[in-house]
Amino acid sequence: MRRAGIAAAVIAVALATIPSVGAVNGGLDGRAHPNVGVMVVSDANGDWFGFCSGVLISPTAFLTNYNCPADVAFAQSIGGRAEITFDPVAWPPEEATWRTVKAGYIHPDANPGNGSNLYGIAVLAKPVRGITPAELPTLQQLASIEETQPLTVVGYGSDPAVRRSATPTIVNIFPGHIQLLNNSSATGQGGACGDGGAPYFLGDSNVAVAVAAWEVGRCNAVSYAFRNDTATARSFFDDFVTVP
Repeated sequence: MRRAGIAAAVIAVALATIPSVGAVNGGLDGRAHPNVGVMVVSDANGDWFGFCSGVLISPTAFLTNYNCPADVAFAQSIGGRAEITFDPVAWPPEEATWRTVKAGYIHPDANPGNGSNLYGIAVLAKPVRGITPAELPTLQQLASIEETQPLTVVGYGSDPAVRRSATPTIVNIFPGHIQLLNNSSATGQGGACGDGGAPYFLGDSNVAVAVAAWEVGRCNAVSYAFRNDTATARSFFDDFVTVP
């Protein structure tokens, strides 16, 4: 693939225009969350047109938002491909280890118009060995937590393809999503533009309770994440992994 043909500046602009948020105004994640990866979708020339963070939830299932999985079939139809790396640094791409995506799936009730159920899962061509998948929450687990409960968001949105992590503050917990502070200047917390699909872990645990969704403003107000503990989310995940 001709990944090296894309300038870093082009990638940075592309990330900044994606209306979703994940990590990071925190620090480099290193090997702290090895099950968090980045998925790229490319055309026949190897040029990227899709970029999403996500998390491994089974040896073959990668949970992210709907954007990248929705593009897999199109990419394959034009001679392109989709791949995932779990390397902490995926730039330059020719130095990372990439795993082939066989197929992409989106929630059957995904609605970009109203921003609901925008979950996606990429199925890898071969099982991932040596990386422990993230756990999923129990039904309505987030309904019983306090807004003071710390979450850890991990993704590749800050700097081209570098995994980072942060601890954002919960503002509100809604039936289908959570609202978080996203103003690093005022609070020192929040996410970075262009990291849709990044997982939110419950504190320091391996339980991925939400998926980064979208942001309000220029990443300087609040951000939102889809809850993984709802019945509608679990009904989708259950096609790929046993939910608790």
